[in-house]
Amino acid sequence: MYENYEQDLVVQLEKEGCEPYTNVILFENSYSDFQKDKAEQEQQTTLQITIDPNFIIGNEVTGTVKNLLGEAVDKVRVKITKPEETTFEVLTTESGLFKFTPEVQGSWKLQASKDNFISSELYEIEAISGEYTIIALVDGDEKTSFDKGDMITFELRDQNETVVLLDVEASYGNDKVSFVQGVSDEVEFQTDYKLDIPEVNGYESQDFKTRKVEGKFSSTVYWVMGIAAFIIVIVLISKLRKNSTPKINKMEVQLGGS
Repeated sequence: MYENYEQDLVVQLEKEGCEPYTNVILFENSYSDFQKDKAEQEQQTTLQITIDPNFIIGNEVTGTVKNLLGEAVDKVRVKITKPEETTFEVLTTESGLFKFTPEVQGSWKLQASKDNFISSELYEIEAISGEYTIIALVDGDEKTSFDKGDMITFELRDQNETVVLLDVEASYGNDKVSFVQGVSDEVEFQTDYKLDIPEVNGYESQDFKTRKVEGKFSSTVYWVMGIAAFIIVIVLISKLRKNSTPKINKMEVQLGGS
């Protein structure tokens, strides 16, 4: 094939007793033009998938299929494999769009194909729940109440207790707190504050209130007061019982001799 050569071909025929014959075979396009056309054809017929990165369970996902020149391709079959390995297909519109809704958490796989086109690479994305819980840690231990001066680190965790890898800026009292990959800066506890995390990447806004530990003195006072109240109740009941007991009249009889 002429595509293997970088210049025009020269064909020379020779035979004893005959005049030599030379013929030059000219190509319609230069080799460089051929290579350029071939590369453009591959770009036109190679599919690629672009999809919304917010892959949240229960939310409709929108994706597009285009060629490597950025042109939309219609009637492409997008094969979608669920985490449990079952599959289904959707077709792209004239603008290359396709839609579906993930209903379970886990790894989803997508691949686009069409006759006379080069299939896209296998696209893999993780479907997430869209929910998380805020956990407060002091020296690595989870806490719900705090002493003044405690250094608190907040973590965002999903239902499997796995850290949700979100980057977001939240507010804590009058200060800003940055979360990197789901873990916050350290903050010092001074008094009851509220951590506010805004909506981000499909996750709803969340808040967490930090409260101080009840003081030991206060707990002791409440305990003593409770005992005192109990004793007072017992004394009152005893007095009431005593007052309600009827008095027995006693008759004194004196026996004497005559």
